[in-house]
Amino acid sequence: IPTALSLLRYIEKEMHRRRKVLYEAGVVKIQDYKGNMPYFVLIIDEFGLFNPKGVTDKQEKEMRQECHAIVANIAQLARKVGIHLVVACQRPDRDVLPGLIKGNIDGKLSFRTINRTNSEIILDDGAAADLPNIQGRVIWQVGNIQTECQVMLCSPEQSKKILKEKGAIRGDWFKRKRNRLAAG
Repeated sequence: IPTALSLLRYIEKEMHRRRKVLYEAGVVKIQDYKGNMPYFVLIIDEFGLFNPKGVTDKQEKEMRQECHAIVANIAQLARKVGIHLVVACQRPDRDVLPGLIKGNIDGKLSFRTINRTNSEIILDDGAAADLPNIQGRVIWQVGNIQTECQVMLCSPEQSKKILKEKGAIRGDWFKRKRNRLAAG
């Protein structure tokens, strides 16, 4: 959690820096900005690890609460500045995916869920519980429009190879960013 919290703090700081740059340039969103501002995609796998519910250690609970608060802030404000959020969780429930975060995520992708309740948490209806038992079958939802899709299946090794070939894996990126933050 401490490393994730450091990264989230960095992303939040970068989000506010970008908002200021866009404001000073007289534009509201990154698409209208004439300067160089790359897009970021923040992927949080197993978002449930940030859930503070049931954590008894005070410091750990506070870190998880801060993680939730920062993710909610990023979900609300970051798209316009080119920072996009992907949140994944194995078993969704209302504590893991609070409404403030869920309500600010435009697109939702759900594999088959074990019951209608889990599907309703993700999609606001039970459609994911009714998906056929076919590996890679999902429901993609944007707004209220749902589409049943088949996604590509590949091993973690294949995924790493593809990402590395595309330049998406750059080794110690976070370590370099953290060192820059520490240096001021």
